[in-house]
Amino acid sequence: MGDVVEKINSKKLTVKDLIFAGTFAAIYLVAVLGIMMVVGSVPILYLLCPCILGVLLGSIYLLSVTKVRKFGAALIIELLFACISTGFDPIAFSVCVISAVLAEICILIGKYKSKKWYAISYVFFNIGTAANFIRIFFAKDAYIANLQQRAGGAFADEWESIKKAMLFRGIKFDLKNLLLKPARTIEYILVPLLFSSMSLMEELASSAMARGLDSNRKRSCYSTVKMKFRDYAVLFLFLGFIVTSLVKFQ
Repeated sequence: MGDVVEKINSKKLTVKDLIFAGTFAAIYLVAVLGIMMVVGSVPILYLLCPCILGVLLGSIYLLSVTKVRKFGAALIIELLFACISTGFDPIAFSVCVISAVLAEICILIGKYKSKKWYAISYVFFNIGTAANFIRIFFAKDAYIANLQQRAGGAFADEWESIKKAMLFRGIKFDLKNLLLKPARTIEYILVPLLFSSMSLMEELASSAMARGLDSNRKRSCYSTVKMKFRDYAVLFLFLGFIVTSLVKFQ
């Protein structure tokens, strides 16, 4: 009887497991924010963010789930990611939760040992990074409004005009075509969007130069923006927590 109880308890997340999972989740989120700061400001790269995140952050995910080897490690990372990236939008948040649960099921099928099922689980897990894009199939107006906020009204207008041009050619941008004809659908969207974005970038560059952006004079601003003591204190506390957790529970 004692062996059965011990076996059941061994499958539950302990404090040590939660610390490991939370630490890896924090590292994952910091990496996501760092990547988004670099590529999120470029409209074309913003659309490719799920692919970029999937390629660059796979090692962090695999380290987390192989270190903990219990149900919940992937779910913790995805939930924290959803809280930060989706703004608690019900559709996007649900996509993150569903993708995390599917990833956990794949790992469970592999009995926390199979490399193949770990790889498959990451495919499902990474669907969560595209949660905001999936909203376009269920809440088009909300997605366009969000796109205008992130990339600017001109980019959102170009996106909408390309979709209409596709419809005139008998190509509908929907979930069915994206799944059955992914290469064709993405090609007919990204290629014209790339050329239109290049044209917009040239216009923006000319506008910026006309406003003296390339001037050699020292610039000024209304308020001074720099790191303060409390910013450094929070940064060092966060790094200290990560280092202490990894060393103490090694």
